[in-house]
Amino acid sequence: MGAAFVFVTLIMAAQTLGADAKQTNLVKNGDFENLKPDLPISHGQTGRVVSWTPLFYPATGNQAGVSDDAASGKKSVFLDNKVGKKTLAWESDFIPAKPGDQFSLQCELKTEGLKAGKAWNKPGIMVIYYDKDKKRVKHRDIQRFGSEIKKWTACKADFKVPASQNIAFMRIALVISYCKGKVFFDNVILQPKADKAETVSMTIENPGINIFPAPKVVEMSKKKS
Repeated sequence: MGAAFVFVTLIMAAQTLGADAKQTNLVKNGDFENLKPDLPISHGQTGRVVSWTPLFYPATGNQAGVSDDAASGKKSVFLDNKVGKKTLAWESDFIPAKPGDQFSLQCELKTEGLKAGKAWNKPGIMVIYYDKDKKRVKHRDIQRFGSEIKKWTACKADFKVPASQNIAFMRIALVISYCKGKVFFDNVILQPKADKAETVSMTIENPGINIFPAPKVVEMSKKKS
C-alpha cells in the first residue's frame, strides 16, 4: 500500500506496563519518576518533570502537574482542562527520527470527569515531527479516546514516520484538546519496530471504551499545540 498508510495496532487492557520499561525506551523519564522542583518550564513557571515540557495556559485555570496516583511506581502526570478550550499537552524531549522509521508506542492512562467533544476534541496521543533545526513541520494523531476511562488502562500503537524528506526529530505529546476533563498518563514507552507495517488494523480488548482511530493520512500543521 502507499507510503501514507500506517499500520496501527491498539490494545486496551487494565494492566501495567512497568516491566516493559526495562527494555530500550527512546522516551526519557517515561515513568515520570525523575523530578526536579526548580526545573524551568513554559509560561514562566517552574515544574518538576525531567525531559517533559507542559503546555497548559494557566491563566485560564487549566492545570498540568504530577500526581501520586500512578499505574506503577510513585508518580504520573495529568492535564486538567477546566474550560474546554485549547490543547493542553505534556511533550517529551526531542527523539531522532527519519522517514520510514517504525516505532511501537505504549502508555497507560485514565480520565476523570471527561466530557469529550466530536472529532479530535478528546484526550489522546500525538506525534509531532520536526526538521533538522527542530522546527515543527507536521503532526499526527496516534489515538483519541472519547469516553471515560476510570481505571488505569494500557494502550499500544505502532506507527511509521511519514515519507517527508525534512523530518529529523519527533516528540511524543500526551494531550487533551478542546474538551473538559482530567487525564492521567504513566509509563510511556517508545521502542523501534523492525518489521514492516503496510496494512491498517485494530484490536480492542475492552469494547466498552470508545476508541477513535487515527486517520490514514498525515495531518499537516505548523501550529503549536
